[in-house]
Amino acid sequence: MVLLAGSHPNDEDAHFRVTEEQIFTAIFTYVDHLFGKIKPKKLFFMAVDGVAPRAKMNQQRSRRFRTAKEAKEVRERAERKGEVLPADKAFDSNCITPGEHCRADKFVAE
Repeated sequence: MVLLAGSHPNDEDAHFRVTEEQIFTAIFTYVDHLFGKIKPKKLFFMAVDGVAPRAKMNQQRSRRFRTAKEAKEVRERAERKGEVLPADKAFDSNCITPGEHCRADKFVAE
């Protein structure tokens, strides 16, 4: 849920922009916060959810199409009002899908 909440906190704001780097920074900051709250003595165990079952993947696919359509409508509504949108492209939360790599390179220590 940390990744989901950080990637699209306000879908109704056509001006909202966030980069992958900002999302992962927020995730790492939150994990640091948890670590500070929990103060583990020996082990800090964090589970990462795996690939979703097929039925859930189908549901998420339809949700992604709906989300893309709604994002387009929000953008068009803002443009009709004469609002000037940021030049950079909005983060597409649809890139976060089960069974696909989600920037694993961000988690690998150099």
